[in-house]
Amino acid sequence: MGTSHRSIRCLGAAATLLVSFVSGGCGSTAPTSPSAVPSPSAQYPSVVGNWRDDSSTLVLQARDVVGPPTAWGCPSELVIQQQTGGTLSGLAIIQGGNDKKCTWTFTFTAQIASDGTLTSFVPDNGKKFVTVDCKPVSEPTFSGVASNAAIRITMTDRATCTNFFGQPVDTDRVLTMSVTSRFGLGSN
Repeated sequence: MGTSHRSIRCLGAAATLLVSFVSGGCGSTAPTSPSAVPSPSAQYPSVVGNWRDDSSTLVLQARDVVGPPTAWGCPSELVIQQQTGGTLSGLAIIQGGNDKKCTWTFTFTAQIASDGTLTSFVPDNGKKFVTVDCKPVSEPTFSGVASNAAIRITMTDRATCTNFFGQPVDTDRVLTMSVTSRFGLGSN
C-alpha cells in the first residue's frame, strides 16, 4: 500500500505541475476583442513637376458699371517643386502679354485633400496680386482642384484698377490658373 499511495501522490504532483505549465502558456483567460486593422494612409494626386498653360484667364468686372466683364488670356505655368502627402510648394509664373494685366510671379505653399480639392493656397511672404493697372484692396480667396493630369486654381479679390481714361475703378477680379502636365497624363 505504501507504493501505490506514493505513486498516486507522484501522479497528483505531476498533474498539478502539468496544469500549471499549460495554464501559464495560455496567457490571460479574459476575453479579447479583435485587433484594429490600420486604415490605409490617404492617397493624394502626384503633382510634382512642370505644368503648362491650358487657357488661364483674368476677368475684371467694374462694380459700378453695368455691362459684361473684360477678360484677358493670362498664360500660366506652375512648377511644383515639393510634395509631401497633401502639402505642396512651388513657383507660379503668370504672363500678362503686352497689356500686363496679369503679370505675376511668386512662390507658394498649398494644401490639397486626397480627392484633389485645394484646401489652402498661400503666396509666400504675403505677396499680393499687384499689376501696372490694379492694386488689391481685399484679401484674396483661393479655390481649386488638382489631379495627376491638370490643376486649376482660382483667385478672387477686389482691386482698384485704372480704366482707359486713367480713372480709378472699384473692380472684382477673378484670376484662373489652368494648367496641364507638361509631360503628358500623370507623368510629372
